[in-house]
Amino acid sequence: MAQPKWACGLSGIFLCINCAGTHRNLGTQISFVRSIDFDKWKLKHLLAMKLGGNEEFYKYMNEHKVDYSNDLR
Repeated sequence: MAQPKWACGLSGIFLCINCAGTHRNLGTQISFVRSIDFDKWKLKHLLAMKLGGNEEFYKYMNEHKVDYSNDLR
C-alpha cells in the first residue's frame, strides 16, 4: 500500500482513504479509524500498530479461518 494516511488502532492495520471510509461506516465499536497525520493516538492503539500490521492481521484472520470480505482489503 503506497503511503497510507489512515489506520485502525483496534486491529493494527493501515488503510487507504477508500477503506478508511468503509471502516468508519462500520461504527467505532467495530473499527476505530484514525488519521496517521492529524489525530491523537492512545498508547494502546500505538502498541497495536507496533505489534500488528496488515500482514500480521491477514495471517491471523487466515489462521483462525475468519471469513472476511476482499472488499475490505
